[in-house]
Amino acid sequence: MLMHLFLSPQLSKYEVTPATVGGAETVEQGTYERDPATGKFRDEDIARILRDATYDVAGAFGAQHTPAVLRWIDCQGMRTARDVWRACTLNEFREYLGLKAFESFKEWNSDETIANAMEDLVGHQR
Repeated sequence: MLMHLFLSPQLSKYEVTPATVGGAETVEQGTYERDPATGKFRDEDIARILRDATYDVAGAFGAQHTPAVLRWIDCQGMRTARDVWRACTLNEFREYLGLKAFESFKEWNSDETIANAMEDLVGHQR
């Protein structure tokens, strides 16, 4: 059902015309209407759905917000970014943007538990 929010009928191999999709999608927060000519939802409605989805911890960005079943995948993604794609560190990126580098993990994250865990895991600030 979420695929209908992001793909126009012309882009989806499962949909041919807006008429096959239906008129409106009803959700808890209200009804979202498709544009009759394009079959698309309004950008404002899609933006609201995405914004509201991040209020749920499962959809929020941050430390300790990865579900346990996805933790291995998350770690492998980070490892691949650093080892294979040669992505820079956070401090290297901050310096590239002209920002001050973090001098400690406590400066990076005010939650002492998370800052200490990162320091134990990484062992350095670079």
